[in-house]
Amino acid sequence: MDNIYKLIFEATASGEIDKKIAVKILKSLKNEGIKETDDIAIIGMAARLPMCENLDDFWDIISNGLDCITPFPENRKKDIDDYIYYSRKHQTDEDTVKYQEGAYLKEIDKFDHEFFNLSLKEAELIDPCQRIFLETVYHAIEDAGYAGKKLTGSKTGVYVGFASNVKDNYGRIIIDTAPESVQSSLVGNISAVMPARISYLLDLKGPSMVIDTACSSSLAAIHYACQSIKNGDCDMAIAGGVKIHLLPLATDNFSLGVESSDYRTRAFDKLADGTGIGDGVGVVLLKPLKKAIKDKDNIYAVIKGSAINQDGKSIGITAPTPSAQRDVLVKAWENSGINPETLSYIEAHGTATKLGDPIEIEGLERAFREYTDKKQFCALSSVKTNIGHLYECAGIIGLIKAVMALKRKMIPRTINFNIPNSKIDFAQSPIGTITSS
Repeated sequence: MDNIYKLIFEATASGEIDKKIAVKILKSLKNEGIKETDDIAIIGMAARLPMCENLDDFWDIISNGLDCITPFPENRKKDIDDYIYYSRKHQTDEDTVKYQEGAYLKEIDKFDHEFFNLSLKEAELIDPCQRIFLETVYHAIEDAGYAGKKLTGSKTGVYVGFASNVKDNYGRIIIDTAPESVQSSLVGNISAVMPARISYLLDLKGPSMVIDTACSSSLAAIHYACQSIKNGDCDMAIAGGVKIHLLPLATDNFSLGVESSDYRTRAFDKLADGTGIGDGVGVVLLKPLKKAIKDKDNIYAVIKGSAINQDGKSIGITAPTPSAQRDVLVKAWENSGINPETLSYIEAHGTATKLGDPIEIEGLERAFREYTDKKQFCALSSVKTNIGHLYECAGIIGLIKAVMALKRKMIPRTINFNIPNSKIDFAQSPIGTITSS
């Protein structure tokens, strides 16, 4: 019976079985207790986010509808002011440097180098993203009960969503301020070293890689981590993402053209005009569900399936298409063996851009219509309204939010939502509610 799901999906894809009939068959099988054998358990989680000391604090923020957007922290501002003034050869008046508001980590320069067997000088020259990701990975391992040497020598993979860019390049700062240290800093500023350092320090034998697919990077990292477990490339996997805005200057030169006019993200709202920004790190520890049950691990949630694709040709290289979003949703649901009609909550991307929100809803609607004509049965929420867009780290924070919603049995509200986007017909959509304040 292990291959029954695969046979049903192949028959559906070839047109031999109608999709709605296939869903009914899958639902019937599920009711009879026949389950997939390759589900993935989330057994550890950790995050470092604005205004949060731990995941309980994060839940308090999202459940109470708090806005984490603030001015750039004064302690970080002083460091960057000094850097800009120095690097521009005193040609810049420090008072003229302006910063974007955002959801920022207050401190990014604290690190217990001795705990990770690093010298102080070596730690100083490592990209803060590497340092903070390393700390967060260890917290996730502790959370799962595998701290110390319990993972030593294990076939554990490491997958991190991260992108190096010109604006937030720590190596560039070192070149400008301490050129004599450039050679010593090279390793600590190579992106591929971020997961490799974790594998090295913990003596992990599974695959170790950076995934850069822009805003989907951390979700892609989770997808490939799950696939690697299923393929036998690793027995467990650490997956996550990280984004830190080192130089969030309020200047057109540093703009992508999708920024909100007041730095707030108003996902799916009529007044949405762009996305805010935020810092963050998120990590999960993954393990085959059957093995997690056997080992009596703490199981936060189960990943039943995932899918990945690309838009291909669209109206622009950064523009999404509803057909591609529909396809990836349908594939993920098929891989999961679920009836989409039973879904009650989706954590949306929700960038609040004029193009992105309507396309995301259209993609969801097209996917749901493959299975059901029901209206207004699935709630929608977006964590970007609380903490801005975390870019390469955005997806995993949405996942952690969804997992916590399952744990707490509550769908967190979406703030900054008052009047629905006029380009979205929610009344005729499967999306019944934007959970709002």
